[in-house]
Amino acid sequence: MLGCTNYKRDGTGCSRVMTPKYFYEYMHISDVPPADPVVIPKGSDIKPKASKAKTAPEVQGEKHIQTPELKKVDYDGLDLNVTLVTILNTLSNVSRKKYYGITMLVDILRGSQNRRLVSDGLDKIDGYGKLSHVKREDVQFLVEWLIENEYIRQTKGPYPVLHPTYNGEHYDEVITRQKLLSLMRTMKTTS
Repeated sequence: MLGCTNYKRDGTGCSRVMTPKYFYEYMHISDVPPADPVVIPKGSDIKPKASKAKTAPEVQGEKHIQTPELKKVDYDGLDLNVTLVTILNTLSNVSRKKYYGITMLVDILRGSQNRRLVSDGLDKIDGYGKLSHVKREDVQFLVEWLIENEYIRQTKGPYPVLHPTYNGEHYDEVITRQKLLSLMRTMKTTS
């Protein structure tokens, strides 16, 4: 079964394949067994009654990417590891509602009162305003770094939107202190 988050009706996507069991665990859906088949004897004109199909329960809660235990890498009083996890968790939670671009993600993280943001209910998302103490340019730089390093995928086209990637969803397994130190040095040279 195709299991990417950017699957489109025309069959394009990331081509990542996963088992149904893994998909249900990943989406926090309890595995619902299929309904028993209805057997109608041959030659019978009996029509089966519409069965009440079991449906999967709603996704419970919001998914949280774990913060790996790495020695703190500090930039201007900001723990980069914790900040990147905050960005990725917020994107993951926002993506459950709808897909947005960099500007909207930065607005959510900084706690903007943007009319569209509020009308779409994004001010209720876990992560809203969590980086209000960080300069807008720094938050945008970190989002762009996550895109460049393939933790976030940005679509192409006139209205590019953001999707968490496999690496983004498994940040705690793939990030290293060396990558964080490199990010810190880059931020110091660009500011």
